[in-house]
Amino acid sequence: MFTGALLVLVGCSQGGDAPPVSAKPASPHTAQTPSPEVEKPAPSKPPCGALAFVSERDGNPEVYTLSLADGALTRRTSDPAGDFATPIVEAAEGQPPALLMIRAEQLEGAHRERLALLSLQAGPQTPRFLSAAGRVRNPSAPARGGWVVYESDLNSFRDLYRLDLRDAAATPTRLTDNKQGNFEPAVSPDGQRVAFVSSRDGDAELYVMNADGSEQRRLTEHRGDDSAPQWAPDGGALAFTRVEGGSERAFILPMQGAQASGPPRPLRRVAPSERGDDRDLAWSPDGTKLALTETKPGRGEVVVFDVVTGEELRRSGASKIDEQPAWAPRGPWLVFVSDRDGDAELYRLHVETGETARLTTSPGPDWLPRWYSNACDPSRTVTG
Repeated sequence: MFTGALLVLVGCSQGGDAPPVSAKPASPHTAQTPSPEVEKPAPSKPPCGALAFVSERDGNPEVYTLSLADGALTRRTSDPAGDFATPIVEAAEGQPPALLMIRAEQLEGAHRERLALLSLQAGPQTPRFLSAAGRVRNPSAPARGGWVVYESDLNSFRDLYRLDLRDAAATPTRLTDNKQGNFEPAVSPDGQRVAFVSSRDGDAELYVMNADGSEQRRLTEHRGDDSAPQWAPDGGALAFTRVEGGSERAFILPMQGAQASGPPRPLRRVAPSERGDDRDLAWSPDGTKLALTETKPGRGEVVVFDVVTGEELRRSGASKIDEQPAWAPRGPWLVFVSDRDGDAELYRLHVETGETARLTTSPGPDWLPRWYSNACDPSRTVTG
């Protein structure tokens, strides 16, 4: 739907009442036995927290937030350029959550992209711009590390840079230097390592390095491209996509520290007749599930799998295109983008029950959702 050009920068409820029980006419010669009461399924507790996302309801891409507690919608940016949501971070311990975003603009006829940090605390906020180049893509940051790694053409075709978020005067530090290019950094949950994609050895393979750029080592060796690494929440595995048999498929690579501890294994087995592409890989917060978008020509569907067994647990039930799954910080909830009602809007899905509900309604597309704030945690303030 929107993934081709810009993602590289970076339903009704099914749980309705049970049908009524048909009562037989009472016989005048027998005592009536009361019909047993039909127990209605208990509705799932609504998710808490808030969503940051991109909306084109005002004519161009801007960042909005939506509070799931009260439905309050807030426009966070307003600029003729396009603004795109990337990861949620905490710039420092105890500080309000912030959104890393990319502003894409034309400057004197040339394309420029700027990485920025946007506070998500209440009230008007102005993005703090961090770095600019022709291309600034795929930022990744530890949750509370106060720094970010991103891909840029600042000095070459494409390399990886690290930038301190706490120092407004900080300059980016270059971590890689290969003319073939380095892409798609993914910072490990403990902030000690960075997985990434590099074409330095001929085709796209997975690599890992220390967070300061030292000890770069190759993790995979495959004739087709390996890409889009995503760390498991405990750092014990990497999910990624691999081109195999003409399609992109999800694989799991077990990790021990900075080394692979076994060969990659496919998340699932797919018959040649069912070929499509897997993308938008997203780990559940407890690391037991992986959501992804399963694509075929003209169709996309969000599918959730058990990581260990490969068992398919839930489908979003797309009639057209569902994509871009993002997990709630806690609880069995996903948010995703769907055009099932004619326009790209945000929906939530309860993975265990299959309950689905539409969250946004706008004349322009809503997409790139990012769920933030600890869900249903009273110790945290939901802003938005």
